Amino acid sequence: VTSIRENADGLIVIASGVAGVGGQITIVDRSTHGVIQQFDAHSDVVYAATLTADGKMLATAGYDREIVLWEMPSRKVLGKLNGHNGAVYD
Repeated sequence: VTSIRENADGLIVIASGVAGVGGQITIVDRSTHGVIQQFDAHSDVVYAATLTADGKMLATAGYDREIVLWEMPSRKVLGKLNGHNGAVYD
């Protein structure tokens, strides 16, 4: 686990992964402690992930030097910001 963040609605986003293998995002409802979503994201470790206050958009960043914007809960990729010459940690 590399990052844990909570949004205004009590959804907790956990970023994790295995170096050289891939990253993963887990979203947990704080009130029920239940996993809402869990999915693979990025081609390497995810170092940062945060949800908007309304939970409709997720931003993730990682060792693969990309920032990815996701539509939630569909997990549709809205766009990627690349061009970094190193890992994105936050």
